Amino acid sequence: MIKPSHFLLPALGALAGCSLAPDYKPPEVLTPVAYKEAGPWGLAQPADDKPRRDWWKDFGDPKLDALEAQIDSQNPDLAASLARYDQARAYVSEVDASMMPTVGLNASATQNRQSAKRPLRSPNQPNQYGANTIGLQASYEIDFWPIVLAPYWLGW
Repeated sequence: MIKPSHFLLPALGALAGCSLAPDYKPPEVLTPVAYKEAGPWGLAQPADDKPRRDWWKDFGDPKLDALEAQIDSQNPDLAASLARYDQARAYVSEVDASMMPTVGLNASATQNRQSAKRPLRSPNQPNQYGANTIGLQASYEIDFWPIVLAPYWLGW
């Protein structure tokens, strides 16, 4: 016999996904086209993707040009900073690589020989035989801490 209580839990589960709240509509904010306090200021036009020019050549000093050329090649502080930057990028690459699955492949090929005095050896068994193997291993470690800490991070 089917009881009404058997339908109660699935019905409540189906209704749990229903929202009775009205659709959210963000408020309209009117922004002016220009401000009266703007003065001579203008919109920024970043040019970080464009090559920079040699600004020191504006002074027209050949000695300054020679010194600027030496900075790139003979500055130990700059070379050390570049080495530390390369080391940090390599470390970040190493940490990122640990988040990926690992795959291992191994193989072995051996030629074996049976003893003529082996017990229970039949006469039709070969004296020599190969034992060739190929192995493949894949592993991935799931990090459960983001799942555990997600409610804390999201403020639930």
